[in-house]
Amino acid sequence: MMQITDIKHSWTEKRLGELCLKIGSGATPKGGDKSYKKAGISLIRSQNILDFDFSKKGLAYIDDKQAKALANVEVKKNDVLINITGDSVARVCIVPDKILPARVNQHVAILRTNPKLLSFIYLKYFLLNPTYKKHLLTLANSGGTRNALTKGGLENLSILLPPLPEQKAIAAVLSSLDDKIELLREENKTLEDIAQTIFKEWFVNFNFPGATGKMVDSELGEIPEGWRIGKLEEILWLSYGKGLKTEERTGIGFPVYGSSGIVGFHNEYLVKGHGIIVGRKGTMGSVIWCDENFYPIDTTFYVEDKLGVNSLYFHYFTLKKYDFNKLGSDSAVPGLNRHSVHSIKTVIPSKDTIEKFNILAQSLFNKRKSNGFQINTLTAFRDTLLPQLMLGKVKVKNL
Repeated sequence: MMQITDIKHSWTEKRLGELCLKIGSGATPKGGDKSYKKAGISLIRSQNILDFDFSKKGLAYIDDKQAKALANVEVKKNDVLINITGDSVARVCIVPDKILPARVNQHVAILRTNPKLLSFIYLKYFLLNPTYKKHLLTLANSGGTRNALTKGGLENLSILLPPLPEQKAIAAVLSSLDDKIELLREENKTLEDIAQTIFKEWFVNFNFPGATGKMVDSELGEIPEGWRIGKLEEILWLSYGKGLKTEERTGIGFPVYGSSGIVGFHNEYLVKGHGIIVGRKGTMGSVIWCDENFYPIDTTFYVEDKLGVNSLYFHYFTLKKYDFNKLGSDSAVPGLNRHSVHSIKTVIPSKDTIEKFNILAQSLFNKRKSNGFQINTLTAFRDTLLPQLMLGKVKVKNL
């Protein structure tokens, strides 16, 4: 049982350099990104480091010879990683064990704690405390090089330190919340994977309810009798998002979507949800689902249905089939050409089959939506509790 009570404390302050066995950044193998492999030993870069989380997106790989040359920046179990340069400076996470063995490049620093003095999980949360995060960002902007944390700067960071058992208790409380959040995210991924599997079975393998097995020839191969070939523009339309200044993307209201996901919030929405966002510029061709009213900015398209039935789930998985990066740009700046998307030829099933799929998919996505509300609630609770624990304003007892 856990009881949290207000306390006064007498913690100590120590330099991070006194509490770590290693503080140091890595390097890029000779040849840069052209030397990366399709598989092998992970090379962790700044884009992989997210606050509270690790992203496999864009994870690079190197071979044994390259890894041997970077042996001094090997990532070990329980290492805390922090971005030290660029716009993502001061982002912090712990790498999942399944990513190991791994190395880091020069934009990422390894913080390896002395386990007799400092809990690695406590350190992660301490660095993620919003108040301390501001301090790190100020420190990164105070030197001659903009947006950079130096080895010396990291070593001299002052860490507020409770006794080790209390560090572990604080870490356990916050980790339990993050573990629940991660489980819900994994369940949501599973729910979408199930819907995608059903989509493939019905609309690619043609094993759908009521299928007779009767097939007819078409320019895209054999398709079920009663279905036809048409262009995407016959079933959906990509409409342009609307520009919105960065300063208008506040911390409250409806989610604002760019091509890579949520980029803020606004007190008004442009599209009544649920809906689909397609990246136009930036992360070109990304396909994103939103469960609520939303505001797509001008680097995106949003999808409008033209079938007149409950079709958005069908459209979502249809769009996810395509590699839009192969399509032409709509301007001198690389971007997704709307006409090229609209002109894609696709199999158009019967409306009855589409409706049946959408009813089934909707039940899965409703559960995903419910999980999303839980994730938001748990995240808000964690973000409220974290600074209180890190400042010793509340204490965990009787874990």
